[in-house]
Amino acid sequence: MSAEIFLPVFEMQTTTDEASVSLSLRDQLVASRLTPCVKIQAGCQSTYYWGGGWQSADEYVITALTLEAHLAQLVAIIKSAHNYVNPEIVARKIVVLSKEYASWLDSALAELQAVSHEP
Repeated sequence: MSAEIFLPVFEMQTTTDEASVSLSLRDQLVASRLTPCVKIQAGCQSTYYWGGGWQSADEYVITALTLEAHLAQLVAIIKSAHNYVNPEIVARKIVVLSKEYASWLDSALAELQAVSHEP
């Protein structure tokens, strides 16, 4: 038996090495009204190749749920507010398998969009 897919959603993710930047990104993403859920996870240890050598950093992972139609706008927000020259900004299509969560997500996005378009 296969699971029923209730809502196709994208999970966007970026990282930063500064707590203040992670909070600012969170606040700007929430203020955009293009995502009803933003999470910050501390304690990510990244190792990456940059500037001709290997670098390591303790980072914060910022994750936001959204619809495909909002991806470009959220990317623009992240780029404009980020402290990295070349921030990681990735998204993956996820499947919401909980009917109740899908309903909340869908109605929250609709409500946020309606509020943002009020005069």
